[in-house]
Amino acid sequence: MKSSSLYFLFTFVILPIAAKAQFQAGQSFVSGGLSLNLNDNKYKGPNTVNQSANYSHNIDISSGYFTRNNKAVGWTLSQSLSTNTNASLPNYPGFPSKLRYLGFGGSRFVEYYKPVFEKVSVYIQPSVGLKYGLDNEYNRVILDNGTNAFSLRRTNTFTLGMNLNAGVAWQVAPKWVLYGTFAYFNPISISAGWKNTENPPVNSPRSGPAKTEGSFLNYNLVPSLDSGYIGLGFRYFYTRNKSSI
Repeated sequence: MKSSSLYFLFTFVILPIAAKAQFQAGQSFVSGGLSLNLNDNKYKGPNTVNQSANYSHNIDISSGYFTRNNKAVGWTLSQSLSTNTNASLPNYPGFPSKLRYLGFGGSRFVEYYKPVFEKVSVYIQPSVGLKYGLDNEYNRVILDNGTNAFSLRRTNTFTLGMNLNAGVAWQVAPKWVLYGTFAYFNPISISAGWKNTENPPVNSPRSGPAKTEGSFLNYNLVPSLDSGYIGLGFRYFYTRNKSSI
């Protein structure tokens, strides 16, 4: 990890570069990512049928432009959703809703590039972002009368963080650039929010749930470096200078 970090520093800061600017002022770009997960499970027993379905997605959209040669600024917006449906549980007290997690986020980033070949550059990307997440956590409990019920812990969290990414940009076509991120640095992260917990009544489901509330504040000021992370993605340049490569 140390040797790769030193090599990147040598390439970005110390190594003299004769290649002309790969990215020039006035160029604009857009990129996005989408991940989906959907599974349907069904179990048939001697006397029971258990069927559940899980769905989740993560969406990221980034857009920016170059304010000068080899320097860009932009925004990234993200959204996450996770749901679960269990057809065998609707008669239990406190039957869980489908929603498990819902999140939104946005960040502002700046990028600095250093050409190493005609169509290859190394880059660093510092950014500051804010995100919100709603997490519903359900746990099944057995009441004194032997019936099943659920407890619910609902957490609302706001997180403010600073990040630093490093990687390589390779122009594979006139309007397409392949990005490979190989280092991730997180110098600061602060999160705050509140939790609401609803526990089912122990003796009878008709007496209503017991509720507790609380708030929290977490911060991490110890820098962490992850050089084992590798991310790949494409960017589309929808405006380009005539003099650009």
